[in-house]
Amino acid sequence: MKLTSSVFLIAMLAFSSIVLAQTHMGVPPEDFVTLEAHCSVVDDIGNCTNINPLSRTYPDGSGGTVAFTIPEGKLLVVTDVDWDWGSDNEIDVARVGKQIGFKIYRKNLSNNSLSNIPFSSHAMVETDAVFCFKCDKPIIVSAGADTQMTSGFIVTSDARLEYYLSVGLMGSGTLHVVVRGYLLPDRR
Repeated sequence: MKLTSSVFLIAMLAFSSIVLAQTHMGVPPEDFVTLEAHCSVVDDIGNCTNINPLSRTYPDGSGGTVAFTIPEGKLLVVTDVDWDWGSDNEIDVARVGKQIGFKIYRKNLSNNSLSNIPFSSHAMVETDAVFCFKCDKPIIVSAGADTQMTSGFIVTSDARLEYYLSVGLMGSGTLHVVVRGYLLPDRR
């Protein structure tokens, strides 16, 4: 009886160490990836393009400033994309009620002409503050979307992610992008 209890206990400990090493998704916690970027709209046609690359952030609050590269032999499964844009420029107030577009490109590292758009999103520009000509309150407009994908999309170590936002002619403001997902072994 004692031997059976000991074997059972050892089996339970081994099972729990395997289970605890992975999350509810069957992925080890260290393979979860959060990428983040901030971008100020800087050109005359209101584009914000990969000026600050998507860099990895970590649970302790630290993060890099260089573009995230997918480790060799791994795939990145993107599951969530959040983006928000805001502006206090009076020119952008005219955009209230209009849509702006955000895209993520998957670009091949060795051949830039090989790219596609696995994610595209549009949002309506809204007013976040009282529109007041005689006040010295800022006039703030914003747009954005939080997308949780059922199937997501995959990026190999042969590619990188880039983002693009267009708010229109003479646009301004700031874009914040967060991309979440996890790494899996590349079995190609």
